[in-house]
Amino acid sequence: MSIVQHHMLDAYRAAQRGEAAPPPPGTVDPHPIRTYREWRRFRSLIAQLTPPADGDDPRGGGVRPHRPAPADGRTPGRSRGAPTRG
Repeated sequence: MSIVQHHMLDAYRAAQRGEAAPPPPGTVDPHPIRTYREWRRFRSLIAQLTPPADGDDPRGGGVRPHRPAPADGRTPGRSRGAPTRG
């Protein structure tokens, strides 16, 4: 079903229920897009003004938590007896 067909069906249902018809497709799209662009510009400006801390991800992900190695000497993240790729 296309966007236009979906809008026509929604408008028909709204008319049957006595509700206001939904806005036509594409009329409410610019606001979220503009908001997202402004947020990206703001984040890039803050990234330029703020020096990265030690261990920060340059992509803006923040500091990754450190997980200590298990006491029994296993490699972190692998279970005991897990098959290895070879």
